[in-house]
Amino acid sequence: MALSLGLHGLALLLLVAMGSAGSNADGERALLVELALLGPTSDARETAAAAEAAADLRFDVHFGAVDLASITTYTDGDYDQWIDLDLASTRLIDDRSVEHSRTWSQEFQLLSTASRKVTWVAGLFYYRQTGTNVFVFPDSVSLQPQYPPGTDLTNGLQTSLSEAYAVFGQGTYAFNERWSLTAGGRWNHERKSATLEAVPGEVTNAPTPFAETTAAR
Repeated sequence: MALSLGLHGLALLLLVAMGSAGSNADGERALLVELALLGPTSDARETAAAAEAAADLRFDVHFGAVDLASITTYTDGDYDQWIDLDLASTRLIDDRSVEHSRTWSQEFQLLSTASRKVTWVAGLFYYRQTGTNVFVFPDSVSLQPQYPPGTDLTNGLQTSLSEAYAVFGQGTYAFNERWSLTAGGRWNHERKSATLEAVPGEVTNAPTPFAETTAAR
C-alpha cells in the first residue's frame, strides 16, 4: 500500500494480489483500487472551490485458455466559482456557477490467452453520467427597474443524463511471425436527456420547464 499526501489533495493506491505468483497459474486474481481526493482550490482573482473523488477497480481471473477482466471506474466532482465579471468596486455583474457531475462505467472482457494462430477479445461496456449546473447573477442590475434591487437572475437548474452501452469483438489471424490480419466490430447505443427547471425565488432567463431526449447508434 502506498499513501501520498500533496498540497491539493490525497492520493491512495492499494494493490492486493491473490493466488499464485505465476502468470499462467489457474485461479490468479489481481485487485487494483485507486482513490484520489482533490481538495478546495482558489486564486487571488476569483473565488473557486473544486472537489473530486475517483476510483478504479480492475479484477482479472485466469481460466486456462481464456481470461476474464472486469474494469470499473467511478468519479464524483463538485465545482463552485464566483467571478466578478465587470471588475468594478461595487457589485454590478457577478456570476456564481455551481456544477456537479457523477460518472460510472463498467466493462467486461473475455480474452484468449493460448498461443495459437487465432487470438480474440470480446466484451460488454456500460457508461452513465449525470450532471447538474446553475449560473446565478446575484442582485442583477439588468433586472432593474422591472424587478426590485436584490433580485437574482439565473439560467435555471440544468440536469443532464448520458447513458451508453456497447458490444464489441476483435480477432487476429497470424500468418507467420511478421504478417497477421485483424478484424473487429463494435455496436454502440447512446442516449442523452436534459431538463431545465426554474429556480424558486429567482428570475430565470430561459423558458422553463424544458425537457429533451436524443438517442444514437
